[in-house]
Amino acid sequence: MGERIWTPEQEAAIAARGENILVSAGAGSGKTAVLVERVIRRLFDGPAPAEIDGILIVTFTKAAAEEMRARISEALTKRAQQEPENRRVLRQLGLLQQAPITTLHSFCLETVRQNFYRVGLPASFRIAKEVELGLLQEEVMEEFIENEYESGNKTLLELADAYGGSKDDGGLLRLIFNLYIFSRSQPDPRRWLEEAALPPPDSLDDLPYAPYLRRMIEKELSVCLFYLQETAGLCAAPGGPSEWSGYLDEEISACRNLLKAACTLPLARLFARLEDLQFAVLRKKSVADEEVRDEVKKTREKAKEKHARLLKDFGGREPSALLDDLRRQAPLFEGLSRLVLGYAQALAEVKRRRGLVDFADMEHFCLEILRDEANGVAAELRARFQEILVDEYQDVNAVQEAILSLVASGGNSFLVGDVKQGIYRFRLADPTLFLEKFDAYGAGKGGRRIDLKRNFRSVKSVINGVNFLFSRLMSREAAEIDYDENAELVAGREDEGVPLELCLIDKKSAEEEAGDDQAGARREARVLGQKILQLQKEGFLLRDMAVLLRSPRNLAGVYGEELALMGIPSASDSRGAYLETPEVTLILSLLQVIDNPLQDIELAAVLRSPLAGFSLDELAELRFFQKGYLYEALVASTLPQAGLFLARLKNWAEEAHFGRISRLLWAIYGETGFYHLVGAMPQG
Repeated sequence: MGERIWTPEQEAAIAARGENILVSAGAGSGKTAVLVERVIRRLFDGPAPAEIDGILIVTFTKAAAEEMRARISEALTKRAQQEPENRRVLRQLGLLQQAPITTLHSFCLETVRQNFYRVGLPASFRIAKEVELGLLQEEVMEEFIENEYESGNKTLLELADAYGGSKDDGGLLRLIFNLYIFSRSQPDPRRWLEEAALPPPDSLDDLPYAPYLRRMIEKELSVCLFYLQETAGLCAAPGGPSEWSGYLDEEISACRNLLKAACTLPLARLFARLEDLQFAVLRKKSVADEEVRDEVKKTREKAKEKHARLLKDFGGREPSALLDDLRRQAPLFEGLSRLVLGYAQALAEVKRRRGLVDFADMEHFCLEILRDEANGVAAELRARFQEILVDEYQDVNAVQEAILSLVASGGNSFLVGDVKQGIYRFRLADPTLFLEKFDAYGAGKGGRRIDLKRNFRSVKSVINGVNFLFSRLMSREAAEIDYDENAELVAGREDEGVPLELCLIDKKSAEEEAGDDQAGARREARVLGQKILQLQKEGFLLRDMAVLLRSPRNLAGVYGEELALMGIPSASDSRGAYLETPEVTLILSLLQVIDNPLQDIELAAVLRSPLAGFSLDELAELRFFQKGYLYEALVASTLPQAGLFLARLKNWAEEAHFGRISRLLWAIYGETGFYHLVGAMPQG
């Protein structure tokens, strides 16, 4: 096999030097191969090649970091075989295991461990477990709020009335906690909270969220205009109420004028202008087709609803009155900010006493260490790292961005990502950081942007279908990026593939009708099964097909069950799906009962199963004659199978106490015949 041939864009991403670079790498564009090749060339090319431990490679997951290390090792090993006398290759292989190829959290942890004394941490600090941290946060919150109540905090009482909820102050506590969590995604949480609580300015246009308000009004007016234009088209169609077209023309013109105003007018004048759009009363005429007329009225009503919502939110009041409302609320916002800061301090003190940190703590401690230029840590890292290479850059937050900027020396950042694949905003990732560089570097400001759009993973029919669909769904307003020629994928393979088929399934309606949150998934699985059976008839083999799910952990079991009912065998490597299959959940319930028989739900599941063989009538009899725990009713029962099951349960408990879990499981399978029973089931 010859050397790999790179596309011009891939070659540019591999060879570019001397400036900050953002690579917008679409799905299937060979991103990882490009990264590995870039690293290898940085180690051997040019008058001053880098050392592998002088390149900081940051990935999003540990698995990705290990894959990157393995692929670099493979490339270096191949080069060592080709150049056995090249000592530099052997040196890089020797340095590879200590090279900083890591997640950002691991980088922060290592930095904090080496400088723990600079931020007042004990040398024995450890990362809190998730459950432990959750309990601690709740405990500190309860104590903190109770102390605030006892101190007579009047603002707290007002906030509890406003945001607490109808029965307790749970809503306020959640608000405080959510603000605390969000503030920690900012480089300076205290400053962010204090600025968020500042009194409003003298003008609506000076509000920090004024651009958002303007964009929201533009978006709603655009949708309103769309419905009006659709209505006008229906009026002009054959059988349509053409006599209403004059009204629609006036409404469309007024809506267009408002859209122009939304881009230029001050917000105060824009709010007042919202009433310029007036909807006429449409008189019913007999000349139009009744169905078309009804569709016209229905579509136009959607436009009226959008406009009515804008009037409710922004019209009908003087801007000065709106600002006065904000000024009256300012003390509450300030009080809320103080509560969040107080809770943050209380929690930090408890964690510090216990020597605990969480992931956000690691980031902020690392940032604190790096910001202190007097200690020389950041300067030392800048001198060490000849290049900062960041993968999945669209998933970083503002704190992580600040850390990366402090260890970069200017012109040596190589950032790779794809904002279309950013799925971690719920974890407070900030894709706008990517978008800002995407626009700026694309215009030649601050760095260079390279677009890897050629997809080598999918056939042309898939690429064309994806481009068609997302060009209509993704826009700057809806998804923060326009799916235009800069964002769309380009087929890197020549094979056309089979035509792409898109099926739309109303999953929500299925769930509402069945009262089951998995009903929609089951309906989707059945539609999928029908398609699989059809493809089988056309000659395709099951091994030619794959089912891709966004969350296999939660849905793979459901899909497997539905496909099995249709006679379609399937396999999933999802651990969650395996543990959720009926035969496995039953054994897990039995293990819980063996550990503690006073668990009614698990015991009822076991008694009703083939493991014990109780009928529904017999279970009802147990409960009818004996109250309390179901186990107590079982002990008091005179049913023959009750005595048999209790004897087995006793033996199994002894095996669990003195023997191995594997021997216990085989004893259960053998004594009950459950193993052979399940083996006879489809997909059992």
